[in-house]
Amino acid sequence: MAEEVDLFARIPAWFHDGRWVTDDGTPLTVKPGTMATFEISQSGHKTLGWGKPRPVPVNAQFLPVGARLRIALSISAPDDLTEKLSGHLVPSPEMRGKVVWDLTSRTRIDSQFFEVTLADPPPPKPKKRHKDSEGGLSVAEDSSRKVKITTGPFVLPEGVLAEVPFSLNHLLTLLSEVYEIQRAAHTGSIFNQVFYEECDRKWYSLEFLRSGWKNGPEVSQAREFWTTAGYSDK
Repeated sequence: MAEEVDLFARIPAWFHDGRWVTDDGTPLTVKPGTMATFEISQSGHKTLGWGKPRPVPVNAQFLPVGARLRIALSISAPDDLTEKLSGHLVPSPEMRGKVVWDLTSRTRIDSQFFEVTLADPPPPKPKKRHKDSEGGLSVAEDSSRKVKITTGPFVLPEGVLAEVPFSLNHLLTLLSEVYEIQRAAHTGSIFNQVFYEECDRKWYSLEFLRSGWKNGPEVSQAREFWTTAGYSDK
């Protein structure tokens, strides 16, 4: 038995008096559940935000070399850590009342924190075609507006990690392998587990940076970054 093939038609139509009509005024009727692709003029659309031009995708530094980041770690067996490893964690009283958790985060509020500093990038290699990292922490958007975070190297205490992390995600994995020994898998989200210090001296997850222009005035540094790039919540 031959397979039934569904054919598609392109039908010019106008939205008039609350319904779609063809060029002769006949109402356009379709079966329930019918799928269609709309090709609508910019002047007639009300929901795509065409009233103002979309900003150019962001690609800029947010935090300079020397800025600090703190990584939230869920340590269920702190007594199993060596004294040296425990000594590199930020004391819990220092973070009390200074951490702002994103409501979508699955990170435990009793997490402990490990601090790193954003370092200077290595000197450029001779005859290298690609631009080296400028260091610090940078934010970039791809064509679909997905946010990507990149960094230069990190300043780390000696003797904690067996290898040098090449990215923020890699750093998170390596720290989890050392401190979160109870976990079967050592992956995580840098947007939920990595925190930066805002102008109010509190620590916010990178999720607040990712959508900084949508948040309140307390994330003034993130809001200013996105506002400068042409974004706003209006």
